[in-house]
Parts: sequence; C-alpha cells; structure tokens
Amino acid sequence: MRILITGASGMLGTPLVEAYRALHDVLGLSRHRPPTAGVDWAECDIAVRGEFTRIARHHRPQVVVHAAALTNVDECEGDPELATRVNRDSVEEVAAYCADNGAKLIHVSTDAVFDGTKNGLYTELDAAAPPHVYGRTKLAAERFALTAGGALVLRTNVFGWRPGRADSLAEWILQGLRAQARLTMFTDVLFTPIATQLLAPTIVRCSEAGIAGLYHAGGSEAISKHEFSLRIAAAYGLSTACIEPISVDDKPAAARRAKNMGLDSTKLERVLGCSLPGVDESVAAWQAAEPNRGTYHE
Repeated sequence: MRILITGASGMLGTPLVEAYRALHDVLGLSRHRPPTAGVDWAECDIAVRGEFTRIARHHRPQVVVHAAALTNVDECEGDPELATRVNRDSVEEVAAYCADNGAKLIHVSTDAVFDGTKNGLYTELDAAAPPHVYGRTKLAAERFALTAGGALVLRTNVFGWRPGRADSLAEWILQGLRAQARLTMFTDVLFTPIATQLLAPTIVRCSEAGIAGLYHAGGSEAISKHEFSLRIAAAYGLSTACIEPISVDDKPAAARRAKNMGLDSTKLERVLGCSLPGVDESVAAWQAAEPNRGTYHE
C-alpha cells in the first residue's frame, strides 16, 4: 500500500517511517527533508491550507498517518492561532481528503484532552475536558478525524529521540542526569508513557488490522514524572542525587497541567490480542535507539 506519514521527520514520525517502509511504499511529509534514504519525501507545511491536499492528490495514498502536531503546551498557550492551524485545521483538511478519496486515516492524539481530575486511569468513555489550548485543539482535531469513514484515533503519550535537537522529556532527563544538573520532577503528575520505537509498530499493526474508532494507546503502567526519571537513571546506571521531587503546584507554567494523564489502553490490547509495553520495556527500546549508538536514522 501507499502510506503517507505527516510529521515524518519528527520524534514519532521517524520510527513510523522505519516501521512502515519494511512492508509498504512510504511517502514522508515534513517541513524540512531529512537525509533519510529509501522512501519518497515531500516538503509540506501543514499549517498552510491546501498544501497537504495538493501533495496527497498527486501521490494518492491509501493510508494517511497524521503524526504532525505542535506539541509544546506553553507554546500553544502563547500562540493559539498557530496551535489551531497546526493541530485542528490541518486535521480538518486531512480528514476531508481521506473522506473524499477513500483513504484510511490514522490520527495520533494525546492524553492532554483530559483535565486530570479522575481518580484512576481514563478510558475512551470518559468525558474529555482539556484545561489548555493544546488539549482543546487536539480534541477538536479528533472530532474532525472521526468524520472520515473508518478513521482511527489513537490517544497516547510518547517519548523518543527528537531529530536535530534534544528537547523531549526523556532526553532532557538524560542530559540532566549525565551532567548531574538539578532536575525538578513532579511526584503528583501521573502518565502512561510509551516509547515511539514501540508505538510505531503498534500503529502498523492497527492499520493492518483495519481498526477504526477511538482508542487509547499509552503504556501499560501509570507512573509519576519523578518515578519516570528514576527509571531512566536506573537504565543508564546514573546517580539520582540531582533529582529533586516537587509538586506541579510549586512550578507555575503558562498552561495549567493536569495531574492525572493516565490512559487505560485495555480496549486496544483486547483488539490486538497483546499487552502494550510497561515503562521499563519502553525505556529499554528508547535506550537501544539512542542516536550515538548508530541505530537511529534522522
């Protein structure tokens, strides 16, 4: 099949390209073409109306995996117009193309659509109430995506390697641990992280199985950001002396952070017939793909 992947040079897009290219004909879309061999590539700014449609009409994909997004929560809060164009309006355009041309849409969403007040993991039946611009634009995007017949929306919380820069949570933690710089980590923010190296093949399995609808695709273990930093330290054999446990209430940010971001992914596990990875399995896969180990392709 012809697979089109948006955000294909990003933290999730890069392993998605690698996972799909072994089985299908892949076209990667991103604002800047990376030096990735073996797949077709097109430069595309999804914030510009009509750019995606122009390219898609030329290449005629059978599956579109929409992984591109503006994910910096505070940046979205500071520039809601840009966040809306990238996170919401682009999905409206992609969904319209898929609906009109019979293409399967797989849209990557986020746990940030919830307000974090639930006692326990969030299921697909729980009401979404995002507390900030990022979450609101992503929730609106989900609704557009689901208008395309047979579309799949996957809510998740990923970590991985970001090509060309090291500003993802896990990379920031690792850099701090290696430098023994002070790391303030939240003890009261829970999430269910999954490494992009393991989510990417899971998405491929979903598309092969023809799954449609709304599903959660987080890791199988809910932990605090503080505990997450300890797991990374353990995996690398680094000292935890620089890690300072704090409450999210003690560190004001532009956008209010939800305290419980945990996703219950048992619905997807039942459909796929397998368990999603725990934190240590994800950290190990992420560690094995570290760029300087030569297994990661920017």
